[in-house]
Amino acid sequence: MPTGSAEPPTNSNWDFSKGLQFLEPSTSNLPANAQFQTQTENNEGCPDEASQSSVPQPPPQKRRNNNYDYNLDYLVKRDAMQQLRANTATEIEDDIALFGNYVKAVLRKLHPRMTIQAKNDLYNILSEYEVKQLDMQERTRDKYI
Repeated sequence: MPTGSAEPPTNSNWDFSKGLQFLEPSTSNLPANAQFQTQTENNEGCPDEASQSSVPQPPPQKRRNNNYDYNLDYLVKRDAMQQLRANTATEIEDDIALFGNYVKAVLRKLHPRMTIQAKNDLYNILSEYEVKQLDMQERTRDKYI
């Protein structure tokens, strides 16, 4: 019985057959003239198959079949980061280095004339302590002689 549409008739008595038709493979009829090229179309923009095959394809990237290289790289990077952290931690923990950095920052902020005076005062104070250290060493050496 013709339905008047291009849809093929269904011969199923099952109620849900129409709702589940999307599961069946669809057979769409393309128009007959879509398979053929018309005379008005232009082929100048389309490359030939021969020219496409003459272009060398880049070689495929090498895939890693195992994770050994990746794990090794990760461990090397992790060890380098731990070593860097350990080095910076020892530098930060040094009180004398911290004090030296502080003195350096303060001296750079001062006026040039005040910088000269501060450096002179610091040299005098440090030389006093060096002399005291030498005196203490001489006294301890004289005790044991």
